[in-house]
Amino acid sequence: MNRRGFFSQLFGSDDEALFFGMQVVVDTHRDDPLRAALHAKVAQSPATTAPEQKIALYKSIVTLLLENAPFFEYGYWDYIPDSPDARAEFDTWRSDIEGGAATEADETGDAVDELYRMSSDKSFVVVTMFFLFTDSDAVDTLHSTIESIAEDELFRRETFLMLIKAIRFLNFEHCLGDAVYLMPANDKDGFSWEDLHGGGWEYLRSLA
Repeated sequence: MNRRGFFSQLFGSDDEALFFGMQVVVDTHRDDPLRAALHAKVAQSPATTAPEQKIALYKSIVTLLLENAPFFEYGYWDYIPDSPDARAEFDTWRSDIEGGAATEADETGDAVDELYRMSSDKSFVVVTMFFLFTDSDAVDTLHSTIESIAEDELFRRETFLMLIKAIRFLNFEHCLGDAVYLMPANDKDGFSWEDLHGGGWEYLRSLA
């Protein structure tokens, strides 16, 4: 799992907190430059960065994702504006992703390890981003975007495009924590259709 995360010491404060997280599964092919580009962006970013560096990082990731929007196959997102639940959800996403990911050695290679993989096909890459903010003003564009989404459009490809675009306007001056994860762990590997329809990915929604 390739990851970049920042977890502030401000978690002990009583400040307002809002959570937003999203996960998108992109259908790629083995030599698709998207894989290498995403991994390079994450690997080159230090774990702790200034707000302007964070927004630069996420804007670059957003640009890469938008260029590959036609290949979004599955996804999931959540938004929690309530402080106690938001903090708990941030921790849950972090622990679930880190606890559920195979080690890098198990994720790579052409041979299928039946303990972790159901196929040697490597078509899909999973991109996960999630954030915790202290101030609702920091997510104004995101909040208004979410408010505009009809219930029957929550998991449409166009909705994910709107949400991804809104990430460019987050105010990281008020960010308690953020993380981006790429799975599998390197730019040579990917998941198969069988992997994503096996255990652990049941929450993903097909994007129409």
